[in-house]
Amino acid sequence: ALEEGAGAPPAPVGGHASRQPMQRRHTARVRLAEGLDENTDDITFGEIALDEASKKAIEPLDEDEEVVVFMPAMEFKLAHGPRRTVLYWLCRDVGTTVKINDFLDGVKEPCAYLMLLSGPIANIAMTEAFEWVPFELTWVGILWAPDAFRKLFKLNTKAVGLIIRELDFWIPFVMMCLSFFSASASFGHEAAVVQFFIEFILSFTINVLLADADLSKRKIESKGSGAFKYISMLLGATTFTVLLTFDHFPRSENRKYYFHLIYNQGEVEVVSMVARFMSTPLLFITKFIVKSLVYKGRTVII
Repeated sequence: ALEEGAGAPPAPVGGHASRQPMQRRHTARVRLAEGLDENTDDITFGEIALDEASKKAIEPLDEDEEVVVFMPAMEFKLAHGPRRTVLYWLCRDVGTTVKINDFLDGVKEPCAYLMLLSGPIANIAMTEAFEWVPFELTWVGILWAPDAFRKLFKLNTKAVGLIIRELDFWIPFVMMCLSFFSASASFGHEAAVVQFFIEFILSFTINVLLADADLSKRKIESKGSGAFKYISMLLGATTFTVLLTFDHFPRSENRKYYFHLIYNQGEVEVVSMVARFMSTPLLFITKFIVKSLVYKGRTVII
């Protein structure tokens, strides 16, 4: 169904073909074809109509033939500028907002390189597979922060508000947090590991879950696919989960926690919970990859 007044362009709605003139009737919602029965002679529209190409496609059809067409997407407008960004919402000063965002845009490439290099180094350090990459280098994960905050500060606050109303945001976000909390428990909540997990969740939230709120002119005009960053996050999270599951982190331990519920007693293993919780964010990232490849330049959560 399409909400009334959504601003959708003229487009067709599925239903039985008919040579009779299409009627337009003011309704709150428009039902799709499955709501029509065999005795339907016309199709009811709410603030939308068939375009010329669709009319010509339907004309040669017989009375008993059916058509399957797409509903238009809901459209809306968002104002954007320095006063609409997250940084302005935090500091409430236009001049400071412009200066900080301009400075961060000027160091965009160094921040991006730091993020791309620090992630693999931190993962290798946690495996302690090489003497020249000690466990203490896990702390380089903190170098994800500059790029993450650079992107966060310029996000559109109204778009962020729309995103956090969606279950497509909260389900993977909560499951990712639970997964990394379980993973942290397997390391005994060691400080270096905890900060690495926090940085990963921060980067995942900003680069993947809040990506629709980036209304920068460069991104809008490029109309490109955001699949690369989604694939990077997918590979990173999958690699970590596999390494932890198959015990490639010497400092991790598959700890067991026991609980009592009424007259029942149970136990959970932290490594098992990591894999279970992580499967949901990975599925959502895969969905985002498909949507970004099929519908380039479109939103994936809003």
